Amino acid sequence: MEKRESFVAQFDILGFEKLVNNSELEKVANTYRQVRLGQVDGARLFNLNSSQNETLSVLNFSDTFIFYTADISNLEQNKVDEIFDMLRAACLIFFVDANCFELPIRGTIVVGDIIVSEGAVIGRPIVEAYKKEKMQDWIGCWITDECIEKISKNSLDDYLQRKMIVEYEIPLKEGDVGEKYALNWVSFVDKSHEGIKLLDEKKSKEWCVRRKHKNTKEFIDFVRKLETS
Repeated sequence: MEKRESFVAQFDILGFEKLVNNSELEKVANTYRQVRLGQVDGARLFNLNSSQNETLSVLNFSDTFIFYTADISNLEQNKVDEIFDMLRAACLIFFVDANCFELPIRGTIVVGDIIVSEGAVIGRPIVEAYKKEKMQDWIGCWITDECIEKISKNSLDDYLQRKMIVEYEIPLKEGDVGEKYALNWVSFVDKSHEGIKLLDEKKSKEWCVRRKHKNTKEFIDFVRKLETS
């Protein structure tokens, strides 16, 4: 077993229980298959049957998707930046595919040491990503400070200038209030498809669901306003 330092992204499908209970299982499975086989720069996301030397891998179990990268320790900074950017692109593709099937998703991108062995991925980043994903009260993706610190200042400045990553007060169920780094999936989905299908704040009668959608709508408005400023 080899320990590696990797960028890790973890996403959950919101409302998964209702989706399974109200839909044919075969239809749900086929939808997930199409979402999981998204394209990144023309290449499929790699699964756990792939060589561990591949740059990006994806694991899916039920409503949880985990993306993890190749080892970034001992790499030159430009290569670390390149690997992070591939993961960022994969997350954006994931949002586009999820939007196609009206699947609301929520996730976190972290970094740290993991062990990949015999079909298992183990490490603090998995636990941290899961914990931070559950803390959020919206449809979106939180990029942790530790993750941001791994990429170069030039890369971060470029992301911020191009509004690919934005500083935003992510709505949390618990934790400290303050601006954090968020993946700007809104612009990418807007340009890829007509309308944001994964958002319908009036569709549910449950307040907790409506609150998530209301918080997401505020983020969408924030990004669109930012683009015109």
